Amino acid sequence: MTWHSSARYYAGLNEGVAARLGPFRSADVVMRSLDYGAVRDARADGDWRPLGRLVVDAARGLKRAGAEAVVLCSNSLHALAPAVEAQVGLPLLHIADATAERALRDGHETLAFFGTGFTMTHPFLRARLEAKGLRVLVPDDVDAIDAIILEELARGEVRDASRDVFLRALDALVHQGADAMVAGCTEIPMLVGPADTDVPVLDSLELHVEAAVAWLAQDSR
Repeated sequence: MTWHSSARYYAGLNEGVAARLGPFRSADVVMRSLDYGAVRDARADGDWRPLGRLVVDAARGLKRAGAEAVVLCSNSLHALAPAVEAQVGLPLLHIADATAERALRDGHETLAFFGTGFTMTHPFLRARLEAKGLRVLVPDDVDAIDAIILEELARGEVRDASRDVFLRALDALVHQGADAMVAGCTEIPMLVGPADTDVPVLDSLELHVEAAVAWLAQDSR
């Protein structure tokens, strides 16, 4: 939930609405950008209850400001999606649903899933993808991938050596049957994208934005 990915969300929403509804249209959005340091500290403590309260309170504030649906701009924090849905009372456009829809539409069956260590080792996203009939593989070296995301990409740092780590891990998963890569952290596309590999890359952020744009555009909202 860094500002780097939040900026991509905001730009993508406005660009998408303009493409659908006309060049002078833009997205009707209320946005809460949290202090990533506070988010990071809460995660490091391993106690997600304060972070859950922070995210739910933020979503409630957006509802009071006029929001009619919630887009949670982080794969990892979708662990809190059930709490947001239950306690805020707004529909939540789920990032895994948007990713699964595109994967299935494109005919993919087995996904190489990359994200933070927490997201790769806990089932809240993988299980949702698997429930759609997709097979999900994660890289062996979870710690190396996690460190690149949390220590480099979270600060906006993009290193060629780190890209090589991702691509080697992706190659190993392709040999296990993966036919597409999921960028399951909204910062990963800063580092790895379609230009870096012949394997199709499903950018969860981009697909999430597309789902939100479709929601905004319905009935010419």
